[in-house]
Amino acid sequence: ADESVTAEEAKALINDVPAWGGDESPYALLARARRELGDAAAERKTLEASASHSDDALETYRRLIELTVADRDLAALVRNVERYLAVDPLSEFPYRMLAEHGRSIADVRKVVAAARSLVALEPADRAGAHFLLAKLLHQTHDPEAKRHALLALEETPRFREAQKLLLSIVDRDRPQPRQPTRVEP
Repeated sequence: ADESVTAEEAKALINDVPAWGGDESPYALLARARRELGDAAAERKTLEASASHSDDALETYRRLIELTVADRDLAALVRNVERYLAVDPLSEFPYRMLAEHGRSIADVRKVVAAARSLVALEPADRAGAHFLLAKLLHQTHDPEAKRHALLALEETPRFREAQKLLLSIVDRDRPQPRQPTRVEP
């Protein structure tokens, strides 16, 4: 038996039961069809409609996060990360996506908090998580950046980007030599 549903059938189901959102809803079926057709804008619009009718659609939130990153829509990225975390606060994915792609967000504290949470979850790539946090902290001139750069290097001593970051941190923190003052006779 063929269990596939066409886009037209999914639209008909949405018309019949418009409040049925989530990962197993007609919205999800329609979004998948639009994704297969390569229409990311229509897919995103459909997923947003689905998310507005569901409080626990992790796969929908995950895909929305991916699409908002691709569109560089930071406000939507934050909104969908918050939706995802409301359902699964122990997942690395939303923290990583916000920390990696949210550098342009006006409230840098949210991005730094996401990177701190990622480090606390002890991901498989601990060096990468510490490096990401160190970069964000360095941008905000937080002295803790040095510690996290060192922790990244402790995990992976030949991590070139972490080495460069540590040198940048040390250079910034190094006191500048004073210029001798000339005393006029």
